[in-house]
Amino acid sequence: MSGTTATVINVTDANLCKLIKLLGMTASDNDGESANAGRLANRLLLSMGVSWQDLLTPPEEPPPSVTVNVGGQPAAAPPPPPPPPPPQPQAAPGVQPSARKYRGGGSARAHYMATHVPAGRHKTIAAEILAHHSHVIRNSNEHDFVTDTAASIYDYLTNRQYVWLAAIANRAGLSF
Repeated sequence: MSGTTATVINVTDANLCKLIKLLGMTASDNDGESANAGRLANRLLLSMGVSWQDLLTPPEEPPPSVTVNVGGQPAAAPPPPPPPPPPQPQAAPGVQPSARKYRGGGSARAHYMATHVPAGRHKTIAAEILAHHSHVIRNSNEHDFVTDTAASIYDYLTNRQYVWLAAIANRAGLSF
């Protein structure tokens, strides 16, 4: 499709990802793989009803708007910009908001605590268990769990992780 008229192209994200992957494969040192990737990219474009030219031609810019002051009358003012979106509700600092509904996998109290414990508190509890209360750790699985929790990059625990860490902390006399 060529000419001066703009073409509207509807390419899904999935198809675009496939196309990018196929185009990357054309740089393969394996000639068969490279040629096959090119063929598959062309077939993908055909299945979308789009040509390479349609895909790679930038859209035309709309003509500039012109205002004319006729007879000393001021031109109409441009419309005001749209208002900003309303602010989203924010949770208290350091507390994970409970946006999802409870779906089981532990007690309702565990769900509440796992979603309302201050961010990073589980790391502090796990580090204290390792440093001062390692005698309450019963086996290598618990030791690995507490060690991984203390070094975790995540700010929150899942419901099951919370229940497990809370049980170990209770044996050590610690609480969230």
